[in-house]
Amino acid sequence: GAGEEVHVVGRLIATRRMSKQLLFANFDPPHLPAEASQKDGVRHMLWRCLEDDQPMALQLIFGKRFCRHVGEESCQEALRKLRPGLLLYAVGIVSVTEDSHTNWGEHRTCDVSVKTFSLVPETMGPKQERVDPGEARLSDPIPSHSSRDVVLEDIFPGSQGAVVDVKNDEDLFELKKDVAGLLQELSVGQGRGSNEAFLGFDAEWKPSRVKGQEHPVALLQLSTHEKAYLIDTQVLVRPSLPEGTDLTKSESLLDAVLADLFQSPMLVKVGFEGAGDLQRLRASFPHLPALATVNAVLELSQLRRRVFEKVPRAAKGSLAKLCEVVLGRKLSKEQQCSDWSLRPLSAAQRNYAALDAAVLPKMALRMLSLPAEKPHALERLLANWSFEVLHDRPPVEEGQKADAPREMLGLWMRSRAKFWHPEGRESQTASSVACHEIRIYDKLQKVITERLGHELGTSKQECLEALIQRGESDGVLRFNARSGIVELKDALIAFVNIEALSKTQKYPNRWIDGGRRLTWFLSSGQLQDFA
Repeated sequence: GAGEEVHVVGRLIATRRMSKQLLFANFDPPHLPAEASQKDGVRHMLWRCLEDDQPMALQLIFGKRFCRHVGEESCQEALRKLRPGLLLYAVGIVSVTEDSHTNWGEHRTCDVSVKTFSLVPETMGPKQERVDPGEARLSDPIPSHSSRDVVLEDIFPGSQGAVVDVKNDEDLFELKKDVAGLLQELSVGQGRGSNEAFLGFDAEWKPSRVKGQEHPVALLQLSTHEKAYLIDTQVLVRPSLPEGTDLTKSESLLDAVLADLFQSPMLVKVGFEGAGDLQRLRASFPHLPALATVNAVLELSQLRRRVFEKVPRAAKGSLAKLCEVVLGRKLSKEQQCSDWSLRPLSAAQRNYAALDAAVLPKMALRMLSLPAEKPHALERLLANWSFEVLHDRPPVEEGQKADAPREMLGLWMRSRAKFWHPEGRESQTASSVACHEIRIYDKLQKVITERLGHELGTSKQECLEALIQRGESDGVLRFNARSGIVELKDALIAFVNIEALSKTQKYPNRWIDGGRRLTWFLSSGQLQDFA
């Protein structure tokens, strides 16, 4: 069906290279001889549709999905090697675009958007005799396991029993005991930096096949240094109930366990784009109080920017790519778009879900141990997240972006993060700072008063020269001309574009609240530096 993942073995019949990163290919069952594929490039109705049992053709599309999965450079290199006659094993998604619907309606051709593929040697292929079209079908899923894929054994040596299903009250009681033991270990002096102090988290939900359609979290994965827990939220928790709703016994047990884990400042919760998972959890089950606040969250994508001065091309974009750089092994994402609402989960889904959470603490520990030019003390990267459910859509002030409300699963929510200081205190990362909260030093008051309302210059250099009291023999003033912030010994100077000058910017700065508040947007790197 449309949007479903398929695994298929066959032969390229004709290829059409449309651009550097786009190629279309007619694809026939593997029994077709290579010579025939090179002589005729027409579509052959040699596949049979599983839904109506009628003949159909198959077309592979190597485009954006393939490029995202393998990387831009690998994509172009792979497309250059594709030619008619090759046997391929391909994994992809049945396309749901308008063009693909037209292609099916007019030509009975099923379009498959390829995620990955591998060449199949001719000696490994099936027999080459011709068969009736009715005997060729889309292949059943073929186990695809590269020797370089990360596996549970890499995370949990002797991994038997390391994946624990949590789907009833008895399972929740056992999970509660394990959590109590983990927190006890931390309380007696393990502290942050040890394996015990990291908890990986991830969430899965049914993929949306229709624009605007959303589904609640079906599975929550939590991973300690010993086990990965697959919490079946679809079975244990009722979705989309308002705050204040009385909890069932199962919900009370789960809420208590999550409160112990999520509120603990000693247990570092590690995620990749984790704020989105936590927000989806909160929107799915707003009546669970434990989901309103999550303390000590470490975002791997921010740690990546800290550890690598220049993020390697191979580590950009996805957890799978970052895993290959940090651990030296690929993380399979074949089950990412599978239907997580179906029960029971398949063995492949359970393995995927456990790995997605289990690799996170291991990657964090490895990255924190790497030498880096930028300081990346753990406490400087931790944040406390809060997720507020709003009863109505609130008005958005002009220029507001950082904590603007967002609609999810029919609820309006506002998410906020507070980053930690090195000493363990928190600093607010709001989108604006009230002017009365900024202290003006006495010795700068005169300088500001004299220059307020006057043009200081047409460059940052001229503005700084006008503000900083220096003698003629003090030398040349050196600073990063591309930065919007200049740190002095006793002050901080910020260059902020406002009003008409910033209308073309993605995050325009504005005077709001009657001129008493100025929005000032920092990049994620600056935000971490000043946290």
